[in-house]
Amino acid sequence: MTALRITDLAALAGTTVRALRYYEDLGLLEPQRSATRARYYPPDTAAIARQIVDMRRLGIPVAAIAEALDGLKTDRPSLLENLLLRRREEMEAEKAIMTGLLEQARQATATRRSSTVAPGGAR
Repeated sequence: MTALRITDLAALAGTTVRALRYYEDLGLLEPQRSATRARYYPPDTAAIARQIVDMRRLGIPVAAIAEALDGLKTDRPSLLENLLLRRREEMEAEKAIMTGLLEQARQATATRRSSTVAPGGAR
């Protein structure tokens, strides 16, 4: 694969050009520049951009993503793993809350339905 234009990278990462520029401003992505100053990206940038997009969709703050990605460049690759493990734990707790709320909603619906049924089954 050859160098990617920002529009191509956005399509591969499932995001917008604007979001990629924001990630650049934060130092999460580093474009290279052509002689005409046009942005281009090495092909391996697509995987990094996709990780960033996926982590944002999981609700991980950009500052935490930046720290974790920086850890990959240094001697602290476990930062990313720890970040993802923490988020998974949070999501599991959120799932438990959601399950409880859904059950309450179902019970409320069932109670409402049963209270509107007249004797003999007629409404």
